[in-house]
Amino acid sequence: MNPSRQYFGQLRRVLGALGITAILSTPIMAAEAAFPPTAPGTFEVKTLPAGMLLKATASGSYFDNGGRLFGPLFRYISSHDIAMTTPVEATIDDAAMMFWVAPSEVEKVAGSKDGVEVIEIPERTVAVRGAKGGYNKSNYEETRAELQTWLAAQIEWQATGDAYGVYWNGPFTPWFLKAYEVHIPVERVPGLAAHRWKDRVLMVETPTRDDADFTEQQRRFDANAGAMQERELVVETSLGAAAFRVTLIGKDGGQKWRQSEPLDMETLFALIDGMPMRQAEMREQKE
Repeated sequence: MNPSRQYFGQLRRVLGALGITAILSTPIMAAEAAFPPTAPGTFEVKTLPAGMLLKATASGSYFDNGGRLFGPLFRYISSHDIAMTTPVEATIDDAAMMFWVAPSEVEKVAGSKDGVEVIEIPERTVAVRGAKGGYNKSNYEETRAELQTWLAAQIEWQATGDAYGVYWNGPFTPWFLKAYEVHIPVERVPGLAAHRWKDRVLMVETPTRDDADFTEQQRRFDANAGAMQERELVVETSLGAAAFRVTLIGKDGGQKWRQSEPLDMETLFALIDGMPMRQAEMREQKE
């Protein structure tokens, strides 16, 4: 391949991943993806592979430092003939830009130098919101807020780090077709992980054990201990919450019901008995 064509093709791929406009006539070349993208409009939890990244940093916001961050990274990969891998990861508030290094290109990496840090990252689990639109601060903040709201409702997962941006498309993709993501590192809530596929969990959140709603809920649990055991229901309690709340988590780890007042136990049992997994259990018990 003509070296100039290769250079400018790679430049356009990198600029595209960053959302930086460049006027170049060379056709855009496909880049290897480090992991599958999340479809726009979708929330999910996914696992990212371990790998090597090249990182550049600057003071201030990412959206004010795109060119300053991009320059050292592009010079590094160009001087070492390292192929671009999408997406680009971006730390927003303490500006940082990170390029993934494909496994086939790792041997070309020559250590940290010239404003570029080589970092090794372990496998990560992240909550994700996929989106479309221009690569700008307002879109990032709106998508981050949507993801934070969604994650707050996922009783099985808790955040372990700050949000960051992930950018996929090139500069000649129309702004309304550009795809990006916001990620938040997460982990399973320890008290729930051990129950997956074994028990149904009632997660009770309360300010204190003396809270009136919590006391009443405990009374109802005690009065229905046998029926709870029959349905393989266990209780996990979390103290220090802003207000009382109880959530039913199914054996599959999914949230089935949530309310901010003590559960009516007959209503709870009817809800569980109507679930396909519970109905299968009851058929097995009869056989």
